[in-house]
Amino acid sequence: MKVTGESTWIASGRDRHLAAWVHGPQAEPRGLAVIVPPVGRSLAVTYRTLRVLAIRLAEAGFVAVRFEFSGTGDSSAGRGPGTEQDWRDDLEAVLGWSRATWPDAPAVLGVGFELGATFLANSSDPRWGPRLVWDPVSPRKYLRQGSMLRRLSVDGVPRSEGVEHPGFWFSPERVAELNSLRPVEAPAWEPRSTGELPAEREAIYRIDSSPEEGRLLHESPSMAARVPVDRIRYIVEAASELAPGPGGFSADRFVPDRVAHLSGDNGRPLVEEMIEAEDGTLGILTAPLRAEPGDSQRAALLLAGASEPKDGPTGLWTPLSQTLASRGVVAFRAERAGCGDLGDPEDLADPNPHSLDIVESARGAAAWLAERTERRVTGIGLCSGAWAQLRAAETGGFERIVAINNIAWRSDLDFHRRIYEEGLLEVTPEGQQLREDMPETGNLSAATRWKNAAVNRAKNLIKSHAPYSVWRRLGQRGVVDFPEGMLKDVPPTTEVVLVFSAQDHGDLRHSRLDEGIHSVKRHRPDSISTVMLAGLDHSLLSLDSRETATTYFQDITW
Repeated sequence: MKVTGESTWIASGRDRHLAAWVHGPQAEPRGLAVIVPPVGRSLAVTYRTLRVLAIRLAEAGFVAVRFEFSGTGDSSAGRGPGTEQDWRDDLEAVLGWSRATWPDAPAVLGVGFELGATFLANSSDPRWGPRLVWDPVSPRKYLRQGSMLRRLSVDGVPRSEGVEHPGFWFSPERVAELNSLRPVEAPAWEPRSTGELPAEREAIYRIDSSPEEGRLLHESPSMAARVPVDRIRYIVEAASELAPGPGGFSADRFVPDRVAHLSGDNGRPLVEEMIEAEDGTLGILTAPLRAEPGDSQRAALLLAGASEPKDGPTGLWTPLSQTLASRGVVAFRAERAGCGDLGDPEDLADPNPHSLDIVESARGAAAWLAERTERRVTGIGLCSGAWAQLRAAETGGFERIVAINNIAWRSDLDFHRRIYEEGLLEVTPEGQQLREDMPETGNLSAATRWKNAAVNRAKNLIKSHAPYSVWRRLGQRGVVDFPEGMLKDVPPTTEVVLVFSAQDHGDLRHSRLDEGIHSVKRHRPDSISTVMLAGLDHSLLSLDSRETATTYFQDITW
């Protein structure tokens, strides 16, 4: 067992399997801990934080189990969030599995976060030992905040019935079920000083983030989220104080179960396998259990956007993988370097998603998938995941790439590094002009102001009126986004399908996208096409957008 974790499936009810990771100490364990996660968008945003928490608990001597509830993340269960009872059953299943795997361990310590903390506090299972509830949220508040975030962050009108979150939808029945949970009432955890009575080992204690930690955990996009190092240290200290000491049990009893059987959306038997290959490739492979006449002979490599974990835009890649496998396609949702469970626990933020490491991850995953399945590989990537596949395709490995809402069209890695490290406001002339218009930056020199304004006027003129040949020369020098350059680097034998929302396609007109595609198609007319999908949003977070994308992938030729 590794401190950084090993993957396993945990069965929960009929045809439900929970994706889980087990982190183990290097010495004799002092305790057993189960981390109860949040759900929905918060699961993606705080993935790195909860993984670091599990690693720090393992370093402190705990066997730490973290998992994902049914219908969330990589956990295979239907086409939406589990019911309130499903999630209660999931929590009981993980607790039971942990006790059965390590029967000699002392009472199980529970650490819950956000809505997971509320489920943990509501559990009446006597097998729990002490419980730490971190930033618990009432179901009503969770639903209200998610609904507000959906309206503010995603275009389009939310579904009228039930409650729609970014990437999640609760039917009216599920809303009522969630609201049956009791709000958490627990005393705040306070470390005991010498001479004080020890803490009650069966009690529930609350741990609250500071306002700044809360903003970065609950109110940030994934790229802006930061691991709260001090709060995690505080939680580990609380867990260590509550643990009874060396438990006299062996962590080596754990044997990972990396193969799960389930039914696809058409009832076809499927198998999902957790992959931890020797070359570093990591992900989940979804395939039909048995071949059938007429099955596709293609495999699909799915990559997430931003630096989010392998389940894609708030878990969409999980049901999509199962939908594709139901039609005979082998689907692989792969982790990328530095992301998800390949993240460095010393890094407090997600990595730059436009880097050579990410490109090499995409290239390596495509090669592994082709060798494993002996099939032609179609890449499906969202935003930076699409960018990585387009860059990786320069050396072959893909028969087809379906690039969804890719808005980055520079191959210059140094530009992307500067954008990530310094920000748009520092790197781009438009951003610099915006900074000058802010009161706190009004002391810039007149020469700098003139230069930035001149650059902006020139770029706007070129965008709108200059011959395309001028844009091409600027793009070749890395001065502007240059779709033609990236598309020309893709081998002619690789079909490229560019899928756009109306907004993203409109924004890319300023990068002369259509002219670039036309230029490339003069030499390879059949290998590049553009698809506009009405109702699509950039990150595939609205319910209509997710259904539109799923239908599109069902209907394309496999």
